[in-house]
Amino acid sequence: MRGLLVVVLPLSVAFAAAPALKPPGKPGAEYLVLFNPAHVASVEGTIVRIYQVPSAKVWLTSVHAMVRTKQGDVSVNLGPSWFLDNQELHLAMDDRVAVTGSRVKHNGVESLIAIEVRRGDASLKLRAPDGMPVWVAWRTQASAPAATR
Repeated sequence: MRGLLVVVLPLSVAFAAAPALKPPGKPGAEYLVLFNPAHVASVEGTIVRIYQVPSAKVWLTSVHAMVRTKQGDVSVNLGPSWFLDNQELHLAMDDRVAVTGSRVKHNGVESLIAIEVRRGDASLKLRAPDGMPVWVAWRTQASAPAATR
């Protein structure tokens, strides 16, 4: 009986944890948790800071930009550093940009999850209108430039 208990208990723990380990229904779904298409807005301003934020759930870092607008500073979540590093359009301090994205509030801080960033005639497409990141499909394609000129 003791041997049976030793085998059954670990198996029951493993099966109970299985739903939590199940991948989302479609690739990239984990990125849609905060994004809300009903809260899409656009801002224009100047980048005053670019910084990286470590992810609490994965080993990646997310690149954010602080954009100074006439209404105040707006924190903009751009995407993972590995993706942005591989684009033709690189954003920098003092760039004048127009950003479209979903307004969200996370841990009490309001920010914008960027769909697209425009700098002059160049644009950087980061997400689909429903919030699905372009890097989810981009990793599976041989070449899929997100920036246009």
